[in-house]
Amino acid sequence: MSNRRPGAKRSERRPGAERAPGTGREPWKRRESGPERESRPERDSKPERESRPERDEKESLDRESLIFGRNTVLAYLEGLLAEEEDQPESAGVSKIFLHEGPGSDQRLSRIKKLAKDLRIPLVLVDRRKVDMLAGAGKSHQGIVASLSPVKVLSQTELLELVDRDLERIRETGGSTDGYTVLVLDGIEDPRNLGAIIRCGEVMGAKAVVVPERRAAGINETVAKTSAGAAFHIPIARVTNLVRIIEALKERGLWAVGMTPAARDSIYRIDLKRPVILVVGSEGKGMGRLVEEKCDLLASIPVIGKTQSLNASVAAGIGLYEIVRQNSD
Repeated sequence: MSNRRPGAKRSERRPGAERAPGTGREPWKRRESGPERESRPERDSKPERESRPERDEKESLDRESLIFGRNTVLAYLEGLLAEEEDQPESAGVSKIFLHEGPGSDQRLSRIKKLAKDLRIPLVLVDRRKVDMLAGAGKSHQGIVASLSPVKVLSQTELLELVDRDLERIRETGGSTDGYTVLVLDGIEDPRNLGAIIRCGEVMGAKAVVVPERRAAGINETVAKTSAGAAFHIPIARVTNLVRIIEALKERGLWAVGMTPAARDSIYRIDLKRPVILVVGSEGKGMGRLVEEKCDLLASIPVIGKTQSLNASVAAGIGLYEIVRQNSD
């Protein structure tokens, strides 16, 4: 039976206090560090900890946008070199992961040079690492870039950008004809959105506007499908498309809505003016209120039995017609 008083903890015994007679135990002593004690930290170093940085890195990268593929990464890096005024801040590249397997080409050489010029860390890794970062089944071509999110403009920022553009054009005696803002209503497929953004950037649109609801987000799928164009053109997300159309019209732009139901062909409408080109989704088209805000409605003549086009194709045709008419 122990002589310890009820409720007393072992740590409360005074050093040097004797044990009860007959216990055969020594008085309390501080444990000395022996060989076993010294080796304990080594035993505590579990193998799982060694792989944890890789898992933590993957979890961290999941909170950023990842783009992959040689064309996409190269196009994005090229865009970082452009310092055009009034463009949104480019998303930063935190790191590029590269697996140099067979099939190296000029694109990889260019990517390496740009990474060096832009002081972006480039890490050579094995195929397994790139597969893990890109995700199962993704065609990454041996390269993944970790990006901070693309800066998306607010309605106020977009209107300020348009105001500066128009003021600069007028001050230099130029014409605002052909100045185009692309408004997308209800494009929910990120691949469609990426393709439209690509068309807009290639055809010289000054900005792309998407709604906060009923629309795809600006993610790595959009970036990849746009071939990097999503980083070269201002993109705004707004709560109300009707209000942004009204605000742009107050600045002298004409709203032209693309719809198969329109009587007038896009080729017969006078587009020698600043234009808001409105494109709706393939299934539902533009919303009723958005369509009512359009000054003109335009269709694309079709010859075959299929009566409608993919939204990105329709947007591309409309954008090209604006460029064509203002190039004469």
